[in-house]
Amino acid sequence: FILMSYHKYIISIVVISILLILFSKYIFDNYQPKSSYALEDTKKISDQDIQEFIKQGYYNFQIIEDYQKAIEWYNKVLTIDKNNVEALSKKGEVLSRLDNFSDAFELVDKALDIQTNSVIAVNAKGYILNQQNNYSKAIDYYDIALAINPKDTYALTNKGITLYNQGNIS
Repeated sequence: FILMSYHKYIISIVVISILLILFSKYIFDNYQPKSSYALEDTKKISDQDIQEFIKQGYYNFQIIEDYQKAIEWYNKVLTIDKNNVEALSKKGEVLSRLDNFSDAFELVDKALDIQTNSVIAVNAKGYILNQQNNYSKAIDYYDIALAINPKDTYALTNKGITLYNQGNIS
């Protein structure tokens, strides 16, 4: 008797788990970010639109890890404004995830040439260096970003992650 109710309990857990997985998959597959933009949009582009494209790139890069789609969004911004520091920097970060470090550094260095005190570009340089396991140089760049903006949460977080990766924090 006890064995039979144990099996029913296990079966119930398995069924509920499957239903939760299916429901989560349905929600995730049908989730659309707030923006209604498609990559093919050709209407007149405003600064607000560019920021939405950058958000789409971030969403594809960091949230769903679709690196190619993220690159497409950043390229869309760079087609409109080839000197957009944020798009150059973020695309560099994506490329570093794909182990394309030479192009990643080229983009971030271009962003830094355009705006030397860009916290976004300096952080991106640190991020790429961290991806290469060059922790001490990455920390140097996060420190530069924090000198520009001591409250930058991205630099603070990534510096902590880099220190941990380096073995300075356990």
